[in-house]
Amino acid sequence: MGGTVNNSLKNVICVILLMSILFMAFAFVGYAAEEKSRSEMHIHPGMECHICGMYIDHYRKTAFRLVFKDGKEFYYCGCSCALRDINEYGGLSAVREGYATGWIHQKPVDFREATYVIGSNLIPDMIPNIIAFQAETDAEFFVAKHGGRVESLEHLLALISPVGMTIPFRIPPAATPPKGIFATAVGYKEMRKDDLMAGTDDISYDRAFESRSMRPDKVTAKSTFFKMVYGLTDNMTLAAVIPHVHKKLTVRKKKGGTSSRSNSGQGDVSMSLRWRLYHDVYFDKHFGLYFGASIPTGDYDKSLPTALQLGKGSAAMTGGLLWSQHIGEFWFHSSLLGTHNFENDDDFQYGDTVKAGLALHYTPNPDNIIGVELDGSVAGHSRSMERDVHDSGGIGAYVSLVTQNRIVDFLGGSLSLRGMFGIPLYENVNGIQLGEAYHWMVATIWKRRF
Repeated sequence: MGGTVNNSLKNVICVILLMSILFMAFAFVGYAAEEKSRSEMHIHPGMECHICGMYIDHYRKTAFRLVFKDGKEFYYCGCSCALRDINEYGGLSAVREGYATGWIHQKPVDFREATYVIGSNLIPDMIPNIIAFQAETDAEFFVAKHGGRVESLEHLLALISPVGMTIPFRIPPAATPPKGIFATAVGYKEMRKDDLMAGTDDISYDRAFESRSMRPDKVTAKSTFFKMVYGLTDNMTLAAVIPHVHKKLTVRKKKGGTSSRSNSGQGDVSMSLRWRLYHDVYFDKHFGLYFGASIPTGDYDKSLPTALQLGKGSAAMTGGLLWSQHIGEFWFHSSLLGTHNFENDDDFQYGDTVKAGLALHYTPNPDNIIGVELDGSVAGHSRSMERDVHDSGGIGAYVSLVTQNRIVDFLGGSLSLRGMFGIPLYENVNGIQLGEAYHWMVATIWKRRF
């Protein structure tokens, strides 16, 4: 009987052990399946990056997934956009879990355990070009081949700007977007002059009429424009602007009264190439060259005054130096440009100009930019029949307030609204001319990377 009891007890123990083993096995399999499901990138066509709007299925090699503690889950085209969103949410403490795509093995890796490289010669998604790796040895192998620097996640979060770069309104930047970026803008701008000046001072019409029987009273120049920008390489960006211009001139007569004339049509097409020669490993500092050309597509009618001309009637060439720098939530841009105007077929030549500009943009988040821009120019006398035109050229300095807001993401890119309003700070005209009253512009811009 004792043997029977012992055998029964052994059977019970064996059953309990077997059930325990099976339970642990099922628990382990379930846990592994859950972990795999959590780390997988569930990417489908049309899914957009939460920050830049690019199609994530085009960037599977760098895709990033974050789940925040408030339960919201987002996907990103790459590390830069994901890190920007982490900062927007208040830092790493706001993230419940997240996974980056390891560059070498193309498998999800816990973003806190990944190794990161910045500043290589590859820009797979956005700038700065932060790339994740599953192991430090993978990152070191990559750096040996493509350059760059291994950086900690915490350091990258501290240095990354809310936006990869900003674009000033009245000066070109040295920073260039990645290869394949395409942007198109449609806008309207207006400039008005209505302050009769001699040198730096206002002048009365009675005094101005001493030498001429008519003087300009007001000039308005309105333009709708279409602009295209394309990243030829990571360091070269080509742009073209096609304007349609409407100009109106009102003159005041010595005998009393005023008269007005206007002219409308295609303006001169301008093209430019920005060539970045240097950027640091963090894409914070940029130095480049600017090359521009004006194509005489606008009509030049010698029977009309200069203020009503739609184009210069000749080509113009521009060249200069550019600098851009990111510091915290600010972007700083500066430029120095010179333009030479060629003589047209009517023996008229607009004066050459030298233009300098500064821009300071504040980027509180990835969606908004506000800033102030300063630009000044020195223009030489225009020449007609190889003689200087007395009332032409001079010095001007202007200040503009600017803003940009991302409105919506669609078609794998983002649509933003840009606006600017500016006034003169200083003007010193040659002879007697109208000084500027104000200038303003509004435009929509859509961009994506192909």
